[in-house]
Amino acid sequence: MEAMFQMKMRGPLSLIRNRLTSFRKTSAQFANVIRQHWSIGIYSGDSPLRLHAAADSQNPVLTCKDVSDDNGKLVADPFMVRTEGRWHMFFEVGADGQGQIGWATSDDAIRWVYGRIVLKEPFHLSYPYVFEWQGDKIS
Repeated sequence: MEAMFQMKMRGPLSLIRNRLTSFRKTSAQFANVIRQHWSIGIYSGDSPLRLHAAADSQNPVLTCKDVSDDNGKLVADPFMVRTEGRWHMFFEVGADGQGQIGWATSDDAIRWVYGRIVLKEPFHLSYPYVFEWQGDKIS
């Protein structure tokens, strides 16, 4: 009876183990696909709960394909600042597991032109912020 019970359990347990292994592989592949499609869009609204694509924008406004000076796999975590009538966007550029900080500019905050990688370190960088303190810009 005990041998019969073990045989019956081996089938379902084996099936569950195979499905979990398949799920892990599929989840990792799905995560890679999602990561490869991270991009930056511009949205506006009168509340964070009522956002819509900004008028005249074509989202995404920046993708990893815009990154011309590095092997960027994703762009994410934008921070925008306006100075002297021009918008500047700083954002993470993900490449080979290492985050770097990229920069783009815009005259209208709708159409963006990629500039370059502005900060690259031997460790991961993300979520850039730029502040102005007593006339000095600090990042």
